[in-house]
Amino acid sequence: MRRSFTLVAVVLLSLGCDSQAPVTESAVTTLDIFGCEERIDYDDPNETTFHVCPGVADYQLIVRKVGSGRKSIDVVTPDGEIYPLDLQDTVSRDMIELSDEATWRVQSTDGKLLPVAVVVGVAVRGSLDDPTKITARYHTIARIAGSESCITTRLADNEVNAAQVEALADKAVNQPCLPALSGAPDPY
Repeated sequence: MRRSFTLVAVVLLSLGCDSQAPVTESAVTTLDIFGCEERIDYDDPNETTFHVCPGVADYQLIVRKVGSGRKSIDVVTPDGEIYPLDLQDTVSRDMIELSDEATWRVQSTDGKLLPVAVVVGVAVRGSLDDPTKITARYHTIARIAGSESCITTRLADNEVNAAQVEALADKAVNQPCLPALSGAPDPY
């Protein structure tokens, strides 16, 4: 009896020593058109351009136009799978400008990096009288989880600080996707 207890204790202790809790850190990548590769969508009859931007751990972000004055982001996995974040459906139906940077929340376990979330700033131009006027700014947080990747959080820029955004991004993997906005996009 004592022998089996000692064996179980040794196994449990060795399991506890070998496993490390993941450490989450930030990594910043560019969304600026000069730091991204421009490509043409030949499947689109208008041959619309889009930009492929570097990410972390062999992930990439595609910045694409999704309508008049609207942009969105697709997450591209190292295997080439593409998951649209559909900002026009979850963040704003108005014209959208993206920040020049994406902040990835990356976990490092045993030297391997795995992105768990990405934060992108979004400026909304929601004035019909002055389409150049920025009417709102948001931090958008997307969980990175393959086919379950989606926008989980939309926060007004003036309501949170950077540390709060990071803390929320670290919890994104357990958050539900934001529902689609109601109503049709404004006709710009």
